[in-house]
Amino acid sequence: MRIVLRQAVLWYIVLGTGYAVQVHYQLQTTEVEARLAHHAMQQSIDSLRITVAQWEALIQPLQEAPRTRVTVSFYQAVREQTDSTPDLTSSMTRIQPERAGRYKALAVSHDLLKPKGFLRYGDWVMLVGAGDRDGFYQVYDTMNRRWNQRVDILESLAYSDSYLHEDVLLFRVDPATIANVF
Repeated sequence: MRIVLRQAVLWYIVLGTGYAVQVHYQLQTTEVEARLAHHAMQQSIDSLRITVAQWEALIQPLQEAPRTRVTVSFYQAVREQTDSTPDLTSSMTRIQPERAGRYKALAVSHDLLKPKGFLRYGDWVMLVGAGDRDGFYQVYDTMNRRWNQRVDILESLAYSDSYLHEDVLLFRVDPATIANVF
């Protein structure tokens, strides 16, 4: 007799930033497989705790870090979306447009750059609330002056999807904090 066990477990681990990490497991197994799956799920939970501990190490510096809410979109290093030198960023960094997604680079609106804002070229920032684009990025470039409170993530030429995330938290982070946590 085959006993089918359906479990749906939903955890919300609320981070200090007010956003939540959502982890979802769905199992469909026999009784014997359920025991094995329970063990595997417990190991996944244990590895999640490590990740949460890493995030907790970031919470204190983030509470004190300069931050703002921005809209996040993307751009590619092509003349139609940049200027006549798509392989040269505003920070004078030369990039390879076909590999641009690997740089973890951002273009920021002028209002976010010093002297008006709190960012400089080369600063590391963390985005929270941008879906699968959450993470750490470095400021390489500047957007057209018509944009305010906005950042563009540099994507490779092969990238074909589009996205726009509004009300995303942007934190300036110290590279040493990132290195200590990860």
